[in-house]
Amino acid sequence: TDVVTDMLVMPDLGLLVTSSMDAKIMVWDLGVHTPRRTLNAGHKKGIYALAYIPSQRYLLSAGYDHYCKVWNPMIEEPLFTMHGHTNVIAGLEVVLGSNRVMTADVDGVVKVWDIRNFS
Repeated sequence: TDVVTDMLVMPDLGLLVTSSMDAKIMVWDLGVHTPRRTLNAGHKKGIYALAYIPSQRYLLSAGYDHYCKVWNPMIEEPLFTMHGHTNVIAGLEVVLGSNRVMTADVDGVVKVWDIRNFS
């Protein structure tokens, strides 16, 4: 894999997730410190940021291809793609206790998404 750009722990699932510039997401088993799967069917360019929604067990990834992808970390294909940015997404935050996710791109555009319908 290429340069690692972000990582996060999913404590309820016992997983560590890493993203990289080669557009791959690696899902690691924390119990045995080995890769469980590679999610590489989503992004066309490097991944900049990861986030996790514990209540839904959704993994989110955003990056250089201008998209934010929604994943079930146990499945190798994204569940949904959020379109709307026209430049690299450099920020990705889950608003805990709400149904919102926020993305920000390098042009300064911030978008707020509703996770109930990803709009």
